[in-house]
Amino acid sequence: LTQQQTSRPLNMDAVKVVVRVRGGVDTGSTVDIPRPGELTVHRPVNETAKGDETHEFAFHHVADAETDQASLYAQCFSPGVLDTAFAGYNTTILAYGQTGAGKTHTVVGTESQPGIVPRLCTELFARIEQLTATASEQTVCHVEVSYYEIFNEKVYDLLSDKAQNKQQPSLPLGFSRAMGYFVKGLSVYAVNSEADITKLMTMGNSRRATAGTAMNHQSSRSHAVFSVALCCVTGESRKSSTISVVDLAGSERMLKSQTNGARLKEGISINKSLSTLGRVMRAVVEGSKHIPYRDSVLTKVLKECLGGNAQCTLVVNVNPDPGCHDETVNSLRFAQRASLMVNHPVVNEDTRAQAVAELTAEVEALKQRLAEAEESKQAAAKVEHLQQQLNDKEDVIATLTVSWEQRLKDTESLLQHKDELLVAEQKAAAEATTKASMLQQKHAAEKKAMEEQFKQLARDNDKLRIALEAAHARLETTEKRAVSAEQAAKTLEKKHSMLLQSHRRRSCSTSRHREASPSPVRREAAQRSRASSLPPTSDDLQKQDKSRHQQQGRSRRQSRGRQPLRNMQTSEARRPGREVMGVYINSKLRRSSSPALQGQSTHTA
Repeated sequence: LTQQQTSRPLNMDAVKVVVRVRGGVDTGSTVDIPRPGELTVHRPVNETAKGDETHEFAFHHVADAETDQASLYAQCFSPGVLDTAFAGYNTTILAYGQTGAGKTHTVVGTESQPGIVPRLCTELFARIEQLTATASEQTVCHVEVSYYEIFNEKVYDLLSDKAQNKQQPSLPLGFSRAMGYFVKGLSVYAVNSEADITKLMTMGNSRRATAGTAMNHQSSRSHAVFSVALCCVTGESRKSSTISVVDLAGSERMLKSQTNGARLKEGISINKSLSTLGRVMRAVVEGSKHIPYRDSVLTKVLKECLGGNAQCTLVVNVNPDPGCHDETVNSLRFAQRASLMVNHPVVNEDTRAQAVAELTAEVEALKQRLAEAEESKQAAAKVEHLQQQLNDKEDVIATLTVSWEQRLKDTESLLQHKDELLVAEQKAAAEATTKASMLQQKHAAEKKAMEEQFKQLARDNDKLRIALEAAHARLETTEKRAVSAEQAAKTLEKKHSMLLQSHRRRSCSTSRHREASPSPVRREAAQRSRASSLPPTSDDLQKQDKSRHQQQGRSRRQSRGRQPLRNMQTSEARRPGREVMGVYINSKLRRSSSPALQGQSTHTA
């Protein structure tokens, strides 16, 4: 800790720094709070050392993860912010930190846990009511509200009367010595109660640019500036001030947020504007002659709180998760640099009248220059430029000179239009709910019918499955029978082939024997066919008679079962398979002792 940080007195001119530690980290927290106002950041245990292991910081206030919204507002903002505003000083509250650290929750909060702005507005109107009731002189306080965002270095009005804010063009920035940088054409609405501010803020929040990233499912993609202008008139005294609450978009690393396309472009624009903000703070702290306010739209609109006419409070939200260690250290170094910056706030007495007077003088000077340019017939471009400047100044004067009553009527008209839109939306929502209920009933009926059809299909499927299983069983039985029949057919075919081959062998053998030794009858027939042309002789006739007698005797012997050639001693009768006297004799049959079998075998042969 430097001596300048620990010994610097807390005064109104210095930037007040409040650090809030995000909750929800049960184990592995890298942030410790050893004493009030001090904070220590150590490197995660499972990470390799890269430089210093521990970083120590000291700020005006450090809120731990257990601090709720009410305690944070009571300890850091009440009643100091409103005391400064009612005294006539401008006040700015900046919410800074990495994406997902809880900035929007700290500034806006929820319905059950309102943030800084809702609590500030509640206390503001309570203070106004108390002041008007107890003041010795008649006191009148007017409150006006504006709300805009800086998205991709362009300004958009979040309270525009158009239903879809992104359809309107971006608003340009203007500059005057009395007002500094301001937004041209920005809607300003007068309010009478906290409820009016709540409605306007809810409208603006619904139109703000948000998107989901890997580090935050609802990340703010723009810098939002909510301004409350307070003007208190007591007798002849007129004091005015502006309370600006700035919810800065969170810095992010592209690798961790895993953005691409439009989200990547938005992240680059956010980081560029925050980097410019850091350079401006460094230049203010170092007392540099050149301060780069013009490098970013954000630093232009925040010029009064960066070394200018405003008291500034910086709320830095940090995430104690081990994966966010580097971003936490960078955010605390940013806060450390901001705590060294000193502003120069002054009491604003009737600034609007002064601004109108200065702008009127500038308008008169522009009119004179324009007339001289037209008389001298200068370039048309220069004349057009002067005419544009004159129109802008007159528009600003018209905006500043609008009465509070007229702005109050505009606010009432806007809120009435919003209420009408809300009623229409509620009606449409009711119709959509009714339609959804009818569709749900129809869907339930269709679902029930489909369930019945499914059950019927399931039953039919079971029947088909059983029938299919039976058919498969029958098919298997048929296949088995077919296999058996095929095997039997093959066996029969084999037997038939064997019998056919045996028969063929026997037929071939018989044919060969017959061809080798023809019967006497055939020889005689052949001789007769050869000698048919000659007349028979006596020898021929005798041979025919002898052959006839032999055949008759043979026939008689065959009928009595005798073997006519059993005692034949010729070589022809003893040789098996030979034909003797017209009879084929088998040696196997000849060995049989049964006369009947011998006759049968001889007959068969």
